[in-house]
Amino acid sequence: MAQNNEKYILQSVDNALRILNLFGTKPSLSLQQISDLLGLNRSTVFRTVATLAHHGYLVKRDNGQYILGLRLLVLGNSAFFRSNLVRVFRPHMYNLAAVLQESVQLVVWADDYHVILIDKTFPYATMQADTYLGLAKYPHTSSTGLALLAQKTDAELDDYIEHVTFTEITGHTITTPDALRQAVEEIRRDKYAVNDQMSEIGLMSIAVPVLDQAGQPVAAISVSGPRERILEKKMSIVFRLRATANDVKDLL
Repeated sequence: MAQNNEKYILQSVDNALRILNLFGTKPSLSLQQISDLLGLNRSTVFRTVATLAHHGYLVKRDNGQYILGLRLLVLGNSAFFRSNLVRVFRPHMYNLAAVLQESVQLVVWADDYHVILIDKTFPYATMQADTYLGLAKYPHTSSTGLALLAQKTDAELDDYIEHVTFTEITGHTITTPDALRQAVEEIRRDKYAVNDQMSEIGLMSIAVPVLDQAGQPVAAISVSGPRERILEKKMSIVFRLRATANDVKDLL
């Protein structure tokens, strides 16, 4: 598979990653050492290292050598945190999917303005929702995203509204700041969020936020499926989602 995808590799990115990989066994390296080890010309190494340093992935020391930057530690911690969340949540997600016979999704913040799907489970032989692991999207387009968005302060919500684009996906999509504020108020009141065909006609999902022991939101979990089925067992879904969020809270 890797060989088949070689034509899609961007050389500059490949060089940057090869340079970073060198620091897995070398605590510090000079530009010349990097050039010699990778067989790259010095000007290419200089520009690539300068770019990595600008973004905090490398740090230049007083002796002219480079070491790994703290930005990599931040990313590593984020990846570890998400993998740990998946490990904690997955048994509960399997149970939800089996009991409710619907799809279950786990979502976290990707950055200040996007959420990302990090895990999903399906009951045996059920229709699968059109969701993809690692897909980042605006939170106002999904129930999990709305559940997380409702945990923000009003000031944070205003900041979000100023930085995102409202695009109509279906006739049920939230497309204005006022509609989003109203949706958030309802979620804060009801303690759960509903995506009623906002991203796909015929598909409905219900989500709740998952708070840690300090009361801070760390994720949102949802159940989704055909609208008619979800409506029939709506309150059962809400009850089980809340129970799951409470059970997981003690494990975080």
